[in-house]
Amino acid sequence: EFGNANRGIVLPWVTSAAAVTGAVDGTFIYDTSDKKVKYRNNGSWVDLSVDTTGVADTTLQDSKTENSGAKVAIGSTGATDTTPGILVLTDINKAMVLPKMVSPHLNIINPSAGMMAYDTNKKHLAVFNGTVWTFWKPTRISSLNCAGAINTGILTSGVLASGVSSQIPYTANGGSYGGQSVNSTGVTGLTANLSAGTFANGPGTLNYTITGTPSGSGTASFDINIGGQSCTLIRTVNAAFPADLVLAQNRMYFIGSVNDSDYLPFTAPSSAASLTQVNADGSTNTNSVELPVNVQGSLTTTGVTIRIPIVQSTSAGTLPAYSYTVNVPAQYTEDGISRDVVFSWTSQSYPAVTIGSTPNQYITATIATTSGTLNLKKLDLNSGIGSDYLGILVGELVYPYSSSATSTVQLRDHPGIPDKMIGLADNAGSRSTHRFLYLPVQAEDIAGNIWLNNNLGAGYSTIGSSSFAPFTQAATNDDFNAYGSLFQWGRAADGHELMNFSSATSGTSVYSVTSGSVSTDTPATPDFISTGGANWTTTNTATLWGVNQPNNPCPSGFTVPTGNGATSQLRKVFDELGGNNNITNATGSSLRIPTSLWRGLNGLTSSVQFNLWSSNSASANNAVALNSSGGASRVKTQGYPVRCIKN
Repeated sequence: EFGNANRGIVLPWVTSAAAVTGAVDGTFIYDTSDKKVKYRNNGSWVDLSVDTTGVADTTLQDSKTENSGAKVAIGSTGATDTTPGILVLTDINKAMVLPKMVSPHLNIINPSAGMMAYDTNKKHLAVFNGTVWTFWKPTRISSLNCAGAINTGILTSGVLASGVSSQIPYTANGGSYGGQSVNSTGVTGLTANLSAGTFANGPGTLNYTITGTPSGSGTASFDINIGGQSCTLIRTVNAAFPADLVLAQNRMYFIGSVNDSDYLPFTAPSSAASLTQVNADGSTNTNSVELPVNVQGSLTTTGVTIRIPIVQSTSAGTLPAYSYTVNVPAQYTEDGISRDVVFSWTSQSYPAVTIGSTPNQYITATIATTSGTLNLKKLDLNSGIGSDYLGILVGELVYPYSSSATSTVQLRDHPGIPDKMIGLADNAGSRSTHRFLYLPVQAEDIAGNIWLNNNLGAGYSTIGSSSFAPFTQAATNDDFNAYGSLFQWGRAADGHELMNFSSATSGTSVYSVTSGSVSTDTPATPDFISTGGANWTTTNTATLWGVNQPNNPCPSGFTVPTGNGATSQLRKVFDELGGNNNITNATGSSLRIPTSLWRGLNGLTSSVQFNLWSSNSASANNAVALNSSGGASRVKTQGYPVRCIKN
């Protein structure tokens, strides 16, 4: 725009248009040889000045027909580009450079919709959408943690992967990502597949599905590279499981962890377990009735050993080593630190086992953390048990139980099971005599029965005592802190059973001894009832310790085990211990049942024996007990320990 000034454009001048070489179409010149303005069109010079007849060329001034398909293509391939558009930038090694400025959203006054610029301060694109500025930045991951991956499923040499995946944690700034497939190294034959998606703006996880058939056993490595970060995902490939071996399924391991000072009155659970702390009555008692309970449940790198029963094996063989790792999230920990827990067994031999044969045979396995100590959340007694009495599931440890199927060991956080009489008055009116806390434990039988970890009234279970360690069990067969109360068969936990042991061979009853049978199933006395060989009660009721019976001394959800026949619950324990007269195995099993003193017909303690009451009556005066020979009939007046089993 020159306005009305006496100025104009000075064109390039040449002495002769014919002498110009290399001019491209659209070039303007002034030819001094004939004093004319010319432009290059389709390889020839066109005269724009008055022609030889004196008529001006007005072709450029005439109306032109619009071409709706016209476009401008700029770049090395512009002449051949067929991309539709008005302005097309096309090249193989060059791109458009946007205007560069500092904070365009602050420095551009009255921006137009669609305006774009590169912000040199924030290092991102700024786009005005007509209302506000928006900002485009490259998708970036600030962290990618393969070591913290949450793995599901197991990989076995030569077996097609199914249901196997890994969730890798990351931190990103949003934006989309493309799908990818990463082949394994080390053990080959596997591929980690990621579907396209969108990064979270903050923490998130990438879910890689693993497919293929492992070429062998060992370690499969996947080199993950995405969003500017990289890490190596490691998955263990286990050796093939023996075709003839079958293990027991559905195992559980409980870790006791509790903190509660307001648990009375205790109410039997009716809903799912939770991490929530609740107040039983809104007040914390400081007397001997409601003493605070605070025990940290932990798992270390040393770990614990468990035994998994063998269901059958057609012949003796060797079980190859195996491992599986699961992450326990921080929400289930007291210190807010998540930990990886590994379930593993070493290569070991196994015998030939026929279904139903006794004594039971096992493989041994270990549960441990990979690093650091796992401190599980301390639970509340009124909210942490749950209506199934199994506490809170914090991790499932997958293992093969046959060559074609898997099962799990459930790792569970549990606050403990309070005694049935906790906070309640015994027959002497005392509310502090049954301050006992127990932990569920799974027996090493094929059925996987759940028992209490100690006998009722054990010293380890006594809240406030110097021996209180509720999640500890008998260390030896004559560990008197594990002896527990000595019950007369069929009688409620009314105080008669309570004992104080000072050594493996010395113990005294809390209450006295009274003589003569009574004519009721619910005597009012807390004393041990002495007889000359008859039952302590003349009612001769055979179901006093049946499930849900008032005299059942076990906590809610538990009962006295059956004792009749080869398939009884007590017989399964007997088989677990290794058969006849093999009491040395008693504290080597998960139940850790000790021998104990017992009380005779006169109420006095007698020599150490191995006896446990069952719920079965044998006759008017006798009931079934488990002893070192597998089973025996004992006078109901005698006092023996009780170990409870889950209903």
